[in-house]
Amino acid sequence: MTLKIRPVKLNKSIYVRVPNDIADLIGVDGQTDVTLRLQDAGEEFFLIYSVRKAMQPMPNQLAVAYAEQRVAKATGGN
Repeated sequence: MTLKIRPVKLNKSIYVRVPNDIADLIGVDGQTDVTLRLQDAGEEFFLIYSVRKAMQPMPNQLAVAYAEQRVAKATGGN
């Protein structure tokens, strides 16, 4: 499944929002740890978010969900 999400600019920062349905599906809340990794794929960058719910994992399991957001690579000019 692919979602197209437009970034939001607040003050001098740009944010990528997590839609409520997705946040509910993977359990994003105020206690969620999120890490971001950038991957250069030539023509574009991949922003790879790793979401780890702040909860006690069951033995031999981690509560981890992965999501990708593609961002077009700047190609010169303004």
